[in-house]
Amino acid sequence: MTAKPKPTPLNDTEEESAAGSTGSARLKTGGGDGTFGGMEARVAKLEAHMEHVLQDVSLIRSDVGTLKTDMAATKVKIENLPSKEFVVKVVVGSATVLGAIQVFGPSIAKLFGLR
Repeated sequence: MTAKPKPTPLNDTEEESAAGSTGSARLKTGGGDGTFGGMEARVAKLEAHMEHVLQDVSLIRSDVGTLKTDMAATKVKIENLPSKEFVVKVVVGSATVLGAIQVFGPSIAKLFGLR
């Protein structure tokens, strides 16, 4: 493997010749008019947009903080809900008691003299 020779940098005069009669030919690749003209207005516009972006980010951070608080409260409420096991036990127990009352109701009524 052989090392490639490094290109020698051009001085200012050689760069202008390579780019054309003026150095501004190199600038025509960006947005705008291709020169530094109007740069102040473009930078001011970008700065104004950044102000809005920073305000939006601040609002988003505030909203995220509120969401974190709400999620914590919701998590506590969910943890205090009855479990599935508890609900099943209550339903089965209630059905058992109601079934027993229906089956043994007449016998219980006779026992207490209600019939």
